[in-house]
Amino acid sequence: MKPPSFPLYVNNILGSGRVAVMTNAQFGAYILLLCHAWNQEDCGLPNDDDVLAAWSRMNGKWPENKGHVLRCFFKKNGRLYNEKLLSCWEDSRKYRENQRVKGAAGGLARAKRVLSRGLTVAKPSLSSESESESESYIEPEIDKDKNAVTPLAYTADFEQFYESYPRKTAKVKAYDAWKKSKRRPELLVLIAAIEKQKQSKQWVEGIIPHPATWLNQERWDDNMGNTATVHPTQQRALYPGEVLKLLTELRSQAQSFKNRFSSEQNHRDVIQSDKQDEYKALCNRIGELEKQVRG
Repeated sequence: MKPPSFPLYVNNILGSGRVAVMTNAQFGAYILLLCHAWNQEDCGLPNDDDVLAAWSRMNGKWPENKGHVLRCFFKKNGRLYNEKLLSCWEDSRKYRENQRVKGAAGGLARAKRVLSRGLTVAKPSLSSESESESESYIEPEIDKDKNAVTPLAYTADFEQFYESYPRKTAKVKAYDAWKKSKRRPELLVLIAAIEKQKQSKQWVEGIIPHPATWLNQERWDDNMGNTATVHPTQQRALYPGEVLKLLTELRSQAQSFKNRFSSEQNHRDVIQSDKQDEYKALCNRIGELEKQVRG
């Protein structure tokens, strides 16, 4: 039996080029089909347009939209599957099986400890209440094995933070700092601060604090100064998620540029001022990134 929910990895969705070109309706259909797939025994979908049209709630619009939606699925044995969803299902299955085995082993060890003390474990009885009280034995509470190791379960928001942070060091300590932090802002604010600090000269040169240190010292408020200057031949290709984040930031800068001069009578006069080259470069960069996303 599957859990009633599955994890939604925000960075995976935002970083997917296939999702980036979906319309709102297509994205909604994609999420609905993921939900229906999770409820199926094999975590898959039938390769039937009538069923998919109904489950995605696109109905008559399904034929013209299915190409974009089904790019996120692959076909196997006549069924449709999403690779990430299958991975989540397999992880969940392994975790539950592991817990079942540990529970059985723990029960067996507990029974052996009881028997080693010369005690008997009570069996279910159909006798009267008085007989049950006199014959049954309640096992005393026994301390848990101090050497037993319980796997640490991280929260989804911490996992997203840790995935975004460039230095993967001392994850357990970072999670302790995450839980103890009282003044920590929202996740999106933290990720935005990380993305900004990634461009700083200090971080580009590899001088990056441990994630636990970054959280404990509330370094999300740091002013890292000027960004590093990187020669074009040293620049690596941006990942899809980085492209979308950069595109969002540049669009915000362009809008801020316009808002800055909102009190002027004519924006065109402002754009033709000494800021013309800066504005044109910004618009050109936005155009390049938009083409990259559509491509």
